[in-house]
Amino acid sequence: MNNGSLANLDGLSALASVGWSLQILSNGSLANLDGLSALNTVVGPLTIQDNSALTDCCGIHGLLESGEVSGAITITNNDTGCDSQAEITFYCGDADNDGVNINT
Repeated sequence: MNNGSLANLDGLSALASVGWSLQILSNGSLANLDGLSALNTVVGPLTIQDNSALTDCCGIHGLLESGEVSGAITITNNDTGCDSQAEITFYCGDADNDGVNINT
């Protein structure tokens, strides 16, 4: 949280569950959430906010689509592609239901 030099979350690539809230806030150099691709449970709220370089949230697409977040989900004030749950679904999911993700 609030780490201007944090460039990635790759060290968390084996993380499958968070036992409380997950907050990713004000990390000016963070460009993607690829390190969270194994995450399937957040027991509490999920907040991803004020990360000015964050354009790729596909790492949490699986969590949002088929995982479990038991609290509120707040995704806002990041860069285009990661500024809302709807944007993540559009950019990372199969927006036109043709079996191909839009970014492929």
